[in-house]
Amino acid sequence: HADTNQSERRFSGKRACSHSKLLMKGVSLSGFGPIDEKIGMSHDWPVPKPEQGELLLRVQACALAPGDVRTLSGATSLMQAPKSWPFLPGGDVCGVVTEVPETEKKFKVGDCVVARFDRPRPRGGLAEYDAVKADQCEYKPPNITPIEGAALGSSGMAAILLSEAAVRPGSRILILGGSGGVGSHLIQLARLQGASFIAATSTATSLVRSLGVDRAINYTQENWWEIAEFRNHKFDVVFDLAGGVQSWLKARSAVALKPTGRYITLIGDQRWMVVRNWWQAAKFVVPHMWRVLWTKWCPWVPQYTMFAGTADNPEARLKLFDLVQQGKVKVVLDPQTPFPFTTEGVKAAYHLQASCHAHGKVVVQIEA
Repeated sequence: HADTNQSERRFSGKRACSHSKLLMKGVSLSGFGPIDEKIGMSHDWPVPKPEQGELLLRVQACALAPGDVRTLSGATSLMQAPKSWPFLPGGDVCGVVTEVPETEKKFKVGDCVVARFDRPRPRGGLAEYDAVKADQCEYKPPNITPIEGAALGSSGMAAILLSEAAVRPGSRILILGGSGGVGSHLIQLARLQGASFIAATSTATSLVRSLGVDRAINYTQENWWEIAEFRNHKFDVVFDLAGGVQSWLKARSAVALKPTGRYITLIGDQRWMVVRNWWQAAKFVVPHMWRVLWTKWCPWVPQYTMFAGTADNPEARLKLFDLVQQGKVKVVLDPQTPFPFTTEGVKAAYHLQASCHAHGKVVVQIEA
C-alpha cells in the first residue's frame, strides 16, 4: 500500500514503472446519495498509471469544488455521472511529481505542482496519488503551502479570467458571493485590474473588507438592490457567484446596473442545478441562451453572460501564479481548512462545500 509517511517512491529517470501491484488510500463514493451514507475510504485503489501527456503526483492536498458535491448528489448525472461505482472524486490538487513521460519538457520528478481538473466530473484527487494532465499544471509558488496551492487551481483561474474579461480601469463592480473560492480571488484581482469601487455580498464582511472591497453587504441584514447609493451610482459589472436568476432580475429592474454594463453569472438560475435528462438540460440552457441573445441586441439593457468556470488560459494561469508569488494575491482558505484525510474529515469537508457558506476554499490535507 502507498503510505504518505514513507519516503517518496523513486522511479528510474523519466521511465514509467509497473503500477499493477501498487495500491493506495483514497476516498470511495459508493453511489448517488447523502454525504454521510455514500462517502467511505478504501486502501485498495490502484495507483493510477499516467497516460501520454500526464504526470503522476504524490498528492499533498485536494480542494473541493461544487462539481464534487453535484457528482455525489446525482443532480447533474447527465453530465457528471461517474462511469462506474465505486468512484474516486476530487479534482484540484497540489502534489509532488513522482513520474513524468519521456516527452515531458517542463516538469521533472520532485517538482511541486498545482493541477486543476478540466473534466465535467472531478475525479482522482482525493487519494495518495493522482495522474494529472501536464498542460493543466503549474509550479506551486514557493511562498504558499500545498494546501493553498490546491485552493488556487480552478477558483483562482476562474477569477482571473472573469477579471480580465470584464473589469476595466475605473470600473464599479458588484460581486454577489464575495467570500467564496472564486469571489475571494476576484475581489483582489479586480482591484489590481483597476476597479475604482468594489461592493460584495457576504456574511463574512470583515473578510471581504480585508481583501479590498469598498462596501461589504451582509445579505442577511440588507438587500443590495435597495441601497440608494447603488441606484445613484450604478455598476459597470455585476458578477453573480451566488444569487441566481432572481439576482439578474433585481439587477435589471432596480437599475443598479448601467444599460451599458454587464451581468456575468457562474451559477445559472439556481445555486444547485438539476440536469438528469435532456429535457432538464434544455430547461437549463435555453433561458441562458435567450438572455444572452436578446441582451446582445437590445442596447437599453445590460449584457447577460454565462461564464464557463472550467475554461483555461495558460497565459492567465502564469500571470495568476506570478501575482501570488509576488504577494499581490492572497489565497483564502475557510477557517475550518484543512480537513483531515479520514472518512469523517472528508464528510465534514463535503458538508461545508454543500452548505454554500464556506468563507474561502475547502481543502483536504492528504499528506501530513
